[in-house]
Amino acid sequence: MEERGGGQGGEEGEAGKFLVFEQRKYGYERSSPNLAPIGGLVELGEETLAAAKRELQEEAGLVLSSWTPLGRKMSSNRGNSSSTSPPKGNGGGKAAGGIGDGPQAIIGEGNDPHGGTEVLFIRHAESRNNVLHAEVGAKYNFDPKYLKQMEKEVASLRSEDADLSDKGHAQAELLGEHLEERLRGRRVLVVSSPMQRAIKTILPAVTRLGLGPEAFACYGRYFEVGGCYLQDNVFKGTTRAELEGKYPLRCFDVHEDGWYAYTTEREGHAQALLRCELAWLWIHDLLMTGVPSDGTTREGWGEGGGGGGRKYDTIVLVGHGEFMHYIMKKIVGGGALSSALGFMHGNTAITTLQYHPSRGLLVRGLNSLEHLPRDLKTGHTLADGWWELVPSLQPSIDSPLIHRFEDLQREEPGLYTASQALRQRYLPPSLPPYLSDVDAHSVHFVALAHGQSTVVGVALYDPRFNRLRQVIVIPAFRRQGLGSGLVASVKGEARRYGHRTLCVHAPVERMKDFYVTKNSFEEGGREREKEAGVYVDKRGNKCQKLWVQL
Repeated sequence: MEERGGGQGGEEGEAGKFLVFEQRKYGYERSSPNLAPIGGLVELGEETLAAAKRELQEEAGLVLSSWTPLGRKMSSNRGNSSSTSPPKGNGGGKAAGGIGDGPQAIIGEGNDPHGGTEVLFIRHAESRNNVLHAEVGAKYNFDPKYLKQMEKEVASLRSEDADLSDKGHAQAELLGEHLEERLRGRRVLVVSSPMQRAIKTILPAVTRLGLGPEAFACYGRYFEVGGCYLQDNVFKGTTRAELEGKYPLRCFDVHEDGWYAYTTEREGHAQALLRCELAWLWIHDLLMTGVPSDGTTREGWGEGGGGGGRKYDTIVLVGHGEFMHYIMKKIVGGGALSSALGFMHGNTAITTLQYHPSRGLLVRGLNSLEHLPRDLKTGHTLADGWWELVPSLQPSIDSPLIHRFEDLQREEPGLYTASQALRQRYLPPSLPPYLSDVDAHSVHFVALAHGQSTVVGVALYDPRFNRLRQVIVIPAFRRQGLGSGLVASVKGEARRYGHRTLCVHAPVERMKDFYVTKNSFEEGGREREKEAGVYVDKRGNKCQKLWVQL
């Protein structure tokens, strides 16, 4: 049995007194009221602290400004528990409204044994390069026809490792306040990019949470796409000694000569894709073992490995907009980084995932900027250039690629479902969109576009009857030769089976011209009950059996 998490709080008033309420509880004598702390169940998707605040306001009409975690408990029933973590904090603070001059609130966080590890992906605060990009873009009204000119002007003025802007420092402070409240009492590991705008973004939170090198890591391969460059000049970046000497952190995969010293070239798209794969392996290893790694060693970072190492309630990864887009695409698309999907993050935006070793990743929130007032939100609008991360959807015959599947349902269940939807959408109601026996015995040819993520066409070859079935292309990709490409794929499959002809049963009104005019099929039904190959099927469709020489 599983039980939803809950939270209980004790509200400390004057002279050390705590606020409780009277209730009648099952299991006690009917006439005997009992006293209980205020608390309740955590709703699905709700943070424990948010649940505690809600319950306190609902049951006692109180709103408090400061909360101190007592720890966690595993509940076997309502009233029998064991503590699993010690209390932290001094419980100071005053109420924003309620009883007395300054009640304090103490909250114990509910523990879901199947919850796994919370993972926060955070983009850095506004940098001086961000300000430069916005100023140059506004100068040209962000007109796409001036894109090359804008890029050239920005490149001539930018910094290879930009500091935060004044607004960026303010954003970082507010992010620190938010994370202090959100993560207080939790076991936290912070991982930052080696670029100074990322480190300085998270530094206020690290200071507030009292984290040192044992819980603050710098991962050298988590930098922004492009690397450390200024126009045609490439720089080595900050060294390991400089980073560890200036900030309370420990470096991983940072070269002693600089975090970008492993190459002398500006990073291109292909190199960024490879680095994304490497970074994801590092992150996944961290999630699995609970211990950061430097190559193959974890020396000096505590016990680890195989689920027996250091465990964190929350892992915070602080990085950059474009590379976060790459990582998100890797997580949700399994590597289809060129597909028509993009992820935008404003400055200090938080994307929240939940990781469980046997269940995978659960996306809980995207691009949250709730910790910032409106006048401090930056980098979060379409004018900030986010469409540049997504390839154009303008269809062309070069875009789709046709893939062959002998058993589509088993090999690619997702594509099989997508092909079913496509057939159901574009075949006439009188035709069955798919037949289980036909699908089970047919070779499927599926046309994929938009980075191999979108099904735009499908055709089937049924070897039992040497028959072409259900050629469908979505409207945006028609009249470009894709349908004929699918037919050609099926012709090739028939040749592989040793046939010298191929047949199709074509709806006369809808498809005969396509097969005869564009794909060289001919009339020639040889069955006496189907004169000249024309017949009416059992659903009332007028069809004709056509043949083509291979």
